[in-house]
Amino acid sequence: RDARQHLRQSLAHAVAETQHVAIYGVGDAAELVFLLLRDMGLDPVAVFAPDAGGQFLGLSVRPIEEHHAVPYEVLVVAVLDRPAGTVKRLRQLGVPEDKIVMLRPDWSAGPAGPEARGPEAPGGGDRGTGDRPRRT
Repeated sequence: RDARQHLRQSLAHAVAETQHVAIYGVGDAAELVFLLLRDMGLDPVAVFAPDAGGQFLGLSVRPIEEHHAVPYEVLVVAVLDRPAGTVKRLRQLGVPEDKIVMLRPDWSAGPAGPEARGPEAPGGGDRGTGDRPRRT
């Protein structure tokens, strides 16, 4: 419960004055981010994943290669497995660094920069637990 409260506060700070938030990921972390955004009155504009297809909490899962076609201001990287590698891949695909928000800043793919902004997940003990897909 405390972890969720902390993540909510940090996420609220990261998406302040933002209306167009997208999520990268379809696992447990993405579900929590989705629900927290909804609690804040924000409806995610898109859900991206490496493998598109299916639904995630009512939204179609799009391939990340289509990010150019979606008007988003922030992309929350909601993955627990290899987040630094994920950020590197997002950069290679042209996702602007200033739009990337990590669940934990220390999971960035390099020196601290714009991608290191964002909510800090409390505890830090679940980094290597993986991220099970949640598709409906």
